[in-house]
Amino acid sequence: SGMFAPLLRTSHQNPAAQRIVIHVAIHGDDVNTKWREPLPSLWALAHGKGTAAHVDKMWNSHRHLLFEGCARDTVKGAPLIPSLAGGILCVSGVIPYELQEAFLTCDCSVDMAKFEDITEDYGRAIKLIRKALEDVVKHDDSKIKIKEGTFKTAVMQEVIKIKAQDRTMSDD
Repeated sequence: SGMFAPLLRTSHQNPAAQRIVIHVAIHGDDVNTKWREPLPSLWALAHGKGTAAHVDKMWNSHRHLLFEGCARDTVKGAPLIPSLAGGILCVSGVIPYELQEAFLTCDCSVDMAKFEDITEDYGRAIKLIRKALEDVVKHDDSKIKIKEGTFKTAVMQEVIKIKAQDRTMSDD
């Protein structure tokens, strides 16, 4: 139902359809009640109004739409779409571990435009990726690949804190 139904059915096979769906989600002024998933979840994430449930829906059924130029089942190593990445980091709760890793290791850029209270929002964003960040720092922090910008700065500040914490714990 709705004019986007054919695009949604083929977006996992058709890069042009995928780009249109993502464009509508990012640039649409408001969500349409006739849209079917994944468009409402994409729109909510793109506009900083998403929930952990939206992230889960996207991750479990349509994860390829979160990454730049990916077909279904080929997201490993691809960067997240910046405006969707920023929207994901606005959610409260928990995000899948593999998605946390993607933020840290896939050379993505994060659009922080939806972050209103920088201190609070950055704190929540770092908390969302903290488990994967601790693991990467513990095993090999050279795997951290994030495009330059405020998100990378926040992550690298957290890396310093984790390393200091680990040194303090090993001194005990």
